[in-house]
Amino acid sequence: MFNVDAEMTGGELELTLNPWEGWDILLGVSLLDATQKDVPGPGGRLDRPMPNAPDVTYNALARYEWPLFGGSMAVQADMNYRDDRSLSAIDHPGLQGASYTLVNASVEWSSPDERWDFKVWGKNSSRSMP
Repeated sequence: MFNVDAEMTGGELELTLNPWEGWDILLGVSLLDATQKDVPGPGGRLDRPMPNAPDVTYNALARYEWPLFGGSMAVQADMNYRDDRSLSAIDHPGLQGASYTLVNASVEWSSPDERWDFKVWGKNSSRSMP
């Protein structure tokens, strides 16, 4: 095992919108530049990307809620995108994680007294990028 110096710069931007009654929209992006310095390896000491540190990630959520049968009904969809990334500190070509997107969706009804909640959802529908 070894430990080396690293440099990281980046930022995040989040936006929350409530454009109409019953609507919630959330959007986010993260940009990251993360490098390990002077990592020892067969080719000498090289700068390598940090493991599990994608350059770009995105997320979004949209939810709409309205009254129905005395209770409340809601539909929601959200997604998360993660850019490709190194999975190892040595940055071996066989240890690269492909970019992917996860999508979730749900439909929900809550009773007027909120003692009952019925929900149908789909989770982690995924698409890997080549």
